[in-house]
Amino acid sequence: EPLIQKVDAAVKNGKWAVLLLSYEAAPAFDPAFVCHKKSSFPLACAFIFDKCSPAPKNILPGNSFTALNWSPLIPQNNYNSSIEKIQKYIAAGDTYQVNYTFPLEGSYTENTIDWYYNLCMAQRAPYCCYINFDDFSVLSISPELFFQRTGNKIITKPMKGTAKRGRWNAEDIEIYDKLKNSKKNRAENLMIVDLLRNDLGRIAKTGSVKTLSLFDIEKYDTVFQMTSTIEAECDKKTSLVEMLKALFPCGSITGAPKIRTMEIINEVEKYPRGIYTGAIGYIKPGGDCIFNVPIRTITIDPGIPEILRARRGANTKISLTPLKKGGLRNATFNVGGGIVSDSTYENEYEECLTKSSFLSSETSDFKLLESLLIEDGEIFLYEEHLKRIKSSAEYFDYLFDEKKFGQIIKNISQKHPAGKYKVRILSDRNGKIECEVKPIQNLILPRKIKFADKPINSSNKFLFHKTTNRKIFSDLKEPNPECDDVILWNEKDEITETTICNIVVEINGKKYTPPIECGLLGGTFRDKLVSDGKIKEKIITKEELHSAEKMYLINSVRKYMLAELLIAK
Repeated sequence: EPLIQKVDAAVKNGKWAVLLLSYEAAPAFDPAFVCHKKSSFPLACAFIFDKCSPAPKNILPGNSFTALNWSPLIPQNNYNSSIEKIQKYIAAGDTYQVNYTFPLEGSYTENTIDWYYNLCMAQRAPYCCYINFDDFSVLSISPELFFQRTGNKIITKPMKGTAKRGRWNAEDIEIYDKLKNSKKNRAENLMIVDLLRNDLGRIAKTGSVKTLSLFDIEKYDTVFQMTSTIEAECDKKTSLVEMLKALFPCGSITGAPKIRTMEIINEVEKYPRGIYTGAIGYIKPGGDCIFNVPIRTITIDPGIPEILRARRGANTKISLTPLKKGGLRNATFNVGGGIVSDSTYENEYEECLTKSSFLSSETSDFKLLESLLIEDGEIFLYEEHLKRIKSSAEYFDYLFDEKKFGQIIKNISQKHPAGKYKVRILSDRNGKIECEVKPIQNLILPRKIKFADKPINSSNKFLFHKTTNRKIFSDLKEPNPECDDVILWNEKDEITETTICNIVVEINGKKYTPPIECGLLGGTFRDKLVSDGKIKEKIITKEELHSAEKMYLINSVRKYMLAELLIAK
């Protein structure tokens, strides 16, 4: 409390402050809260500043970095047995819901600020922060608001309910609706709303606690999250200590009821949480403040020395001082979820993996891409191209200027009344459009193609959108310079497309193309042929491709191109 009181005094004197609170700091606000007594991360840490510089308007990606291989610090059988124990407590009436978490561990050698900016680009969460201190770095890519104070108003937005994003808009809509209408997730969310309404009531003016919205669905790069918003009015003299005594730790990361549930958490969780699920916030001069719940948060050095010593031998010497650049540093990332009576091991473990998936998601600052054919001044399949780029812009939350796009294409078509041209259109995150026009040259047919050396992962979202992020394609084409293109195939040995074309095969006189679900971009020409009934969708295996009577590569610029399969010797 004295440290937080110093923060309060500093901001009253015109200073700015940043405050970090570990989950294990909870007993300072209520001695009934039970937590692990040992944690290498500070229970509380404050930084005081004379002034505050404005944040940059645009976050730019840092230098490239190597993704970590994360290892859970508990085996899945231990995870399952902990779920069983929690559900026994639920059945006995001790608790309604327990937020059960565990840490993942990795080793890191590169620049933490670059990693942070790349993660920000990938996740685009609203409550991110980067803290680099003498003994540790914190990279918090948090989507969850703990509380925000503006004058005498306090808003909190508990987050409970997670679903993995789809790979394209139609899948997204289906998953969104399923989460929005999930009775289980609504019940869990409402339970935490009730808990936070009660917590706010301890400092709010009578009758001022209001639920502004329930069961909102927020979209992030890898997940959908269900949130609700609660508002209350407090006395302007309410101190930061008083607010934290009423609210900390956030009910969304404990469960309900809070005191008994935290006792259960202390029993089933073998490791301290540290800054994870604690609070990170900044306080403006005068006392207005905003705090996140540090989920989706990485801690780098000093790690958890007691745990590391136990795992690596009692005589192991472990330094709390971060190593110099290039040295090996310990990184910790925690995941968890709310356990209720009907939770299953598989679903909860899968949700934990979903929450950590952004750590390895693609972070490049790519552009949306369309390639159109203009033939004798006519634009081929313009509406289909427009629909596709708009759909991808919506999926990735890119700005897109439809009017400007249309005007550019119209101007190009008017300037090229004769001949065949390929128009390459790029649109960036902020809606800036650039284009390139080239005459179309004849190609030698049939196109020589062969199977790619390894399969693609059909869960990769970039397979379903036309963008400048083409590493997955170049990595498969470059090792095979002897052919014109390579046939991509997925983890089930199903063919998908080539690096630049859709595939059409002729079997028993009928034309077929693989369905999008196999892991491919729905080309505008392909989709037009499917909708017109000229080709049908059919799963085609690598083995079946050998028996095809004919094979074509198709796209909206070249249309049909006869292809020949090269057989590996």
